[in-house]
Amino acid sequence: MPVVGKQVLFGAIGLVATAIAVVGVWLPGVPTVFPLIIALWAFSKSSSRLERWVGRLPIFKHALAEAQRFERDRSIDLRIKLIAAGSAWASTLLVALTTRSILVTMIVAGIALACSIFMAIVPTRQNSELVKEE
Repeated sequence: MPVVGKQVLFGAIGLVATAIAVVGVWLPGVPTVFPLIIALWAFSKSSSRLERWVGRLPIFKHALAEAQRFERDRSIDLRIKLIAAGSAWASTLLVALTTRSILVTMIVAGIALACSIFMAIVPTRQNSELVKEE
């Protein structure tokens, strides 16, 4: 694949992941940190301008700090893992009970499954120090 094609692909992945993270800020159950990590990774491969833009968004202050900690330590705090996976599956249940759309429920379940797999694969941070809000 040509370099420009890869940049467009990674840029698109980053934008979709950023959109999911933005929704996750306000909608319980939709993960924020996990898509933010994906967005930062994708933008690091496609556009430093978009990477800086995501880093300056104030709604991602806590999530960005956790994403940077993940990038540095390659681990996630157990409480964050449990909250992320539990919220994702609670959202799946809520969507299944409140919508009549199997497609929407399957999409949300797919996101919950991806979140759970990611949380299971990534090592758990040993020292349980969460980033504090300033």
